[in-house]
Parts: sequence; C-alpha cells; structure tokens
Amino acid sequence: MQKEFFGWAANFIANNVTQIGMLPKFLRKDIGRAGVDVAQKLLDVNYLITKKYTPQRWNDEFKGVAKGSGVPAKMWRRINLIPELLKASCSIGGWWGKATATGKLIQLRALDWEEHAPISKFPLITVYHPTEAGSVPFANIAWVGFLGSLTGYSSAKIGVSERLRGGPSSTMTRFGKPWTYALRDTLQFSKTIDEALHNLNTTNRTCSVYLGIGSSVNNTYRIIEYAATEFNVYDDTNWKYGNTHPKMEGMIWKAYHDDKTCFKNHFVPRYGKITPQDIWRYVAPRSETGDSQVIVMDYATNHIYAMYPNPVSQQPGYQRPAIKIDLNPRFNEQW
Repeated sequence: MQKEFFGWAANFIANNVTQIGMLPKFLRKDIGRAGVDVAQKLLDVNYLITKKYTPQRWNDEFKGVAKGSGVPAKMWRRINLIPELLKASCSIGGWWGKATATGKLIQLRALDWEEHAPISKFPLITVYHPTEAGSVPFANIAWVGFLGSLTGYSSAKIGVSERLRGGPSSTMTRFGKPWTYALRDTLQFSKTIDEALHNLNTTNRTCSVYLGIGSSVNNTYRIIEYAATEFNVYDDTNWKYGNTHPKMEGMIWKAYHDDKTCFKNHFVPRYGKITPQDIWRYVAPRSETGDSQVIVMDYATNHIYAMYPNPVSQQPGYQRPAIKIDLNPRFNEQW
C-alpha cells in the first residue's frame, strides 16, 4: 500500500497541488522528476512546521497505529498530511426545513479525487469514543490509516465535509494546524453549530478550502470560506447565489460542476420533498460527483448512506450501490 500510494501521490502532487506557487521552484521540478523521495521529504517538512500547532493526542495516535500495524509513525503522518498539498474538486451541500420531506437536515459530501487512487481500496469508518474532557463519540469516514477528517459525523449530530477552493497564496500558510485535524477536532469537541464555528475560527488555519458544517441541534447548515487569513460563514440568507443556484430557504450547495444546472434541475422541482435517497440515487450519479466517496448524512435518523468506488473495475463511487449505515448503536456502545 505505501509504495503504491506514495507513487500515486507524488505524481498527483506534481500535477495538482493547488498551492504549487507556494513551493520553491526547485521543489516543483524535483517532485516531477524524483517523485516519491521528494514528495516524502516535502511531507516531512510539513510535519515539522505544523508540529507545534498539533495537539499531542495526534502524535499519540500515530504511535499507536504504528505499533499495531508495524508501519512507522512517520509513514502514517505523511499520509495524513497529503491533504495539506492536495485538494479535491468535490460537492458539498445542506438541505433542511422547508426544503426536505421531514424538515430535518440532510448533508451531502461527494469526494472527487481519483477513483483509482490506491487509498480507495481501503475505505474505513472509524468510530471514536474519546475520554478527553469535552469530547463526544464521532465517526471519521475515511480510509485505513487516514486519521484526519475529510468527512465525518458525530453523536452530537455535527457533520463535516470539505471542497476545493484555492485562492491567492497570501491567504494561506504552512504554519498552523492541518485542516483535516481541525475538522476532526471540531467533530470531537462541538455540540452545536456555534461551537463548531468557534472551534474552527479560533484554530491556527492553513489552507484555503470550503467547509460544510451541519448541526441537528440547530437544524441548519453552513458553508465556510476557510483559510489562514479568512473565515467567511454563509447560510441560506447570504450565500453566493447565481444562475445555477436559486435562492430558496433551507438549501445551499457548492457543486463539483458549479457552472452546470444538474443540482438546480433536481432540487428546485423537489423542493419540500427532498430525501436522502434523492441525493445518493439521483443527484450524485447524474451530476457525476463523488468518484472517490459519496456520503449522505440523514440527521433525522443518524443514518449515513455511503458509496465507494470499485477498486478492481475502477467504477466511480457515484455509480455504485449505497450502503446504509445506522450509527446509533455504534455511538451508544459502552467501553
């Protein structure tokens, strides 16, 4: 897994790093030429400059995974820091209140990375029952060894997700808490939308991404423009609407194909009747979003619907059957 994964990552970094302009010219050339070795060194440097912003529990967990797997902690840290360099052109969105059939929040996270990426062979949903003060049980919806959160859902009914944003390098920095760590800590330590926003706003931010944050307690959803120097929060009253996204109460999204009307053509006619099944069965495949992961969170039931690519045929996730997962018994387990 390691050799295959880092070979893929080196090539992907060389061609797709959203902050490539922030890297020294010699590194940009060396990544494409030397591949794996330089990519790993770059990730090691990223570890050193983010270490002071990373809580000790993260290093403790890397050491535990290393001890159990026999794979050095350094390798797991490298894998977990790759999202600091790579962003995925995903779709995120939330529908609630007047927009949905139940009135309860539904959240989409469709990850468009690469369905043939080696890590796609090892999807894993890890449920944590942390004992640290202020913690709640939560599910990190990821892959084997991937400890940070690109997607997640907690027993406090907080959901998190991310989408590519980009932007000028002046809004970003390497010195801070990796954004996937910040997202997972938001799951662990937040019980309301205000707590989630506070935790993200007060962290030492690094990259420029869109974040999607949902809360059942507040029955609402926010999209955040998140970067080192920016923290702009949007709901259904102030989102950047346009021709492909009409302003309607209780729904906002940022689609993979933002210039196309796929989402609009489905959600406007279905307004007031939207269900989780609508999103995973129709919207994701018709919009061709979620080649690496489709997760639909049903806040009314604490169920998620998960779709992952076929690692043999490389059939994208949005074309695969959905797996319904009830998180209630996982959150309520006694340890």
